[in-house]
Amino acid sequence: MKNKILIISSEFPPGPGGIGSHAFNLSNGLSKRGYEVIINTKSDYVDKNQEDLFDIKYSYKIFL
Repeated sequence: MKNKILIISSEFPPGPGGIGSHAFNLSNGLSKRGYEVIINTKSDYVDKNQEDLFDIKYSYKIFL
């Protein structure tokens, strides 16, 4: 059984920002080490052409 890690970030690629880049690099590194990484972020900058870069298993819309 893989260990699971949840990363919560206000930014994530393809959106701009240093925090998003760090969350992306951290998630890639942990995934390569055998962890199952779950990312919780917003999707202000969703580009349908770039969705294939990520293995998106679940996508939920939350309205506040």
